[in-house]
Amino acid sequence: MERDSVSGMEMINGNNSVIKFTLEEIKKAAKNFSRENLIGCGGYGSVYKGILLDGSEVALKRFKNFSAAGDESFAHEVEIIASVRHVNLVALRGYCTATVNPEGHQRIIVCDLICNGSLYDHLFGSGMKKLTWPIRQNIALGVAPGLAYHPWRC
Repeated sequence: MERDSVSGMEMINGNNSVIKFTLEEIKKAAKNFSRENLIGCGGYGSVYKGILLDGSEVALKRFKNFSAAGDESFAHEVEIIASVRHVNLVALRGYCTATVNPEGHQRIIVCDLICNGSLYDHLFGSGMKKLTWPIRQNIALGVAPGLAYHPWRC
């Protein structure tokens, strides 16, 4: 998506892979966070399906219970996460931070939408084929090095 093609967007520190979206753009993409666009809920917030102005489908993770303090550090974390590219990671498009009434402070991340169901669906088979035990073992073995990684070990 070109920077000039969408108003209200700005690049983070010149990084053209991470976009700061306005809350208005996010609300329009998610049809004002309508229930029909809700695709998941968790302890940290809700995930909505959205369609950006360029027609691409995205997942919008709307975090809950945040204040405006820490937005700079949130933006920095988003930038770091967006710089990581891996075949098994969903691409991060950008983020949004805003304070509006009556919703309060908003923190939202924007990722590419992957329509393969949730991990819960694949583990417990709610309408999908369950993962076999050998596949589960391969996933666990693949995740283990990432969980064991400590950046201070050099």
